[in-house]
Amino acid sequence: MKKNLYLLLLILAGALAGCKKDSQPVQNEKVKKIEVEIPSDPTGGQQPVAGVPQTPGNPDITSRTLNLTVGYSKPVFLDANNDGTSDFTFTTVLVMHDDKSHLYFFANPNTRTESKVLLQQGTELKVNGLWAYPFNQDDAIAPNTTLNNDWNEFGVKPVLLAIDDDKTVNGLWKYKSDKYLGIRLKINGNFHYGWVKISHQQGSEEMQITEFAYQTKSGQAIKAGEK
Repeated sequence: MKKNLYLLLLILAGALAGCKKDSQPVQNEKVKKIEVEIPSDPTGGQQPVAGVPQTPGNPDITSRTLNLTVGYSKPVFLDANNDGTSDFTFTTVLVMHDDKSHLYFFANPNTRTESKVLLQQGTELKVNGLWAYPFNQDDAIAPNTTLNNDWNEFGVKPVLLAIDDDKTVNGLWKYKSDKYLGIRLKINGNFHYGWVKISHQQGSEEMQITEFAYQTKSGQAIKAGEK
């Protein structure tokens, strides 16, 4: 009798322990990041473009026309200072997550040339990136940053846009025309600041890069659209 009572108590104790374990709150899993490898200069033999020189309005600013399209399998390698090396790679990568495909548009600076892009501060995206900041015309692009934006750090990818396979569009450049990407170049050991004019049309899975400019005086600010 005592033996049976002892067994019964053991069974009850085990059941209560199991209930206590099941009642404990489940910890939220961390968002899994997706590694997207973009080489710093992935031209693959394709010649970087420097654009067509424009008639200068300000003698301290170099500006050029591009009129190029970025889309799936349509990268643009921008040689902003015309030295034969790509400073910025505008490209797309198709990534699967959340049970659907996402076409991401990147404005990737060449880390070897110490180029940089201005990003909007915020929560990091799943592709280890942040949204690239779209400046309005006449906004200042300068060495110092604001509470809204900062220069990209190593390993943080500047993302322009993301389009899902159900045609849902996300990003700060969604349906925006004639916005400006803030850029930094290194020329002869000194940093120069500039902009790239980019547009996205509603219903399109491509983006247009029409022109760019940079301040020839090192360390000096430039206004978005100034040339």
